[in-house]
Amino acid sequence: MNATVLRIVPARSDWQPTEEAADAAAEALRAMCPSADEFAIVRYAETTLIDESGSARFELWVRNPARPRLSPAELARLATLLGADLRQLLVPR
Repeated sequence: MNATVLRIVPARSDWQPTEEAADAAAEALRAMCPSADEFAIVRYAETTLIDESGSARFELWVRNPARPRLSPAELARLATLLGADLRQLLVPR
């Protein structure tokens, strides 16, 4: 079964949000992708390679988001909730 994963990562690879900020951003992301199969908040103990597209210590992860990408306004909303500049990666699996 083919899957697509939308990964939202901070622009600064060593950054992590507070637990409260991560939970708020995850809730907002669920509302942006209501048909997605799975959501996850992932924290890494150290900076970790993210699908050869960069590295991070934190990511929001959505499997089969049922949309191509977040709009600039949606990504800006998540950035505000998390308190950091973000990048989005859409990765086929």
